[in-house]
Amino acid sequence: MFSSILMFTIDWITILLLGYYKTVSDVGIYNAALPTSALLYITPMALFALFVPILTELSTLNKDKEFKTNYKTVAKWIFFINLPIFLFLSLFSKQVLSILFGNNYITGSTPLIILSFGYLIYFMFDTSSKILNIIRKTKFILLNTIVALSASIILNIILIPKYGINGAAIANASSLIVYNTLSSIEAFYFTKIQPIGSTYAKSLIAGLITLVLTLLLMNFFIINNLISLIASALIFMLVYLSFIILLKALSKEDLYIIKSIRNKLKI
Repeated sequence: MFSSILMFTIDWITILLLGYYKTVSDVGIYNAALPTSALLYITPMALFALFVPILTELSTLNKDKEFKTNYKTVAKWIFFINLPIFLFLSLFSKQVLSILFGNNYITGSTPLIILSFGYLIYFMFDTSSKILNIIRKTKFILLNTIVALSASIILNIILIPKYGINGAAIANASSLIVYNTLSSIEAFYFTKIQPIGSTYAKSLIAGLITLVLTLLLMNFFIINNLISLIASALIFMLVYLSFIILLKALSKEDLYIIKSIRNKLKI
């Protein structure tokens, strides 16, 4: 409970210090970039709601093999899905902010990219934090949160006066990365499970190829309204998924999950 309160405080500390050192307009622009970058929250929260009870049961029953498989699978799926979201937000950051909030918010494109990167790394390792909760190492979660909050305050005080909203974004992203870096080290110490594998490299290659192709065909991506933004995002995602399949980045467990989804949706 205290950890959740403190993690919620990190964003507010950044906003309060930004308002103290800079202007109201800077706070407004930052408050546009922050919730937009939070699009990377959607997939992890949905998967955690599904997998955490499963992992808890497997841990209680001492089914170590199944626990390891599910742990690695959920971590991989979060990265697989969040990577193209991060790349798309980075590539079209100005268009996204312009369509959602107006042209006055385009200056928030750099903070949007920084925050999106922070959330990408944060959720890449956030499964480790959930693992600490499952194996009843909650004191470590609270300790990690205190360290992250302290880092956020110190970095904000140092960076905001000099770099403004970009400094606030760096401070926020850095504190999130610190939190889950500690969590991943501790989770590995207690479980000896390393969730990151070769498939992450294949996903990264698929994302980079998609990014390069999009840059080469940039003139075809005319994004000037919400419909064109959604359509471009879907095309970007489909191209990325195509390369994921071509590079054979999916394991047996992944194919089983996809088959289950297909059966559930009767596709």
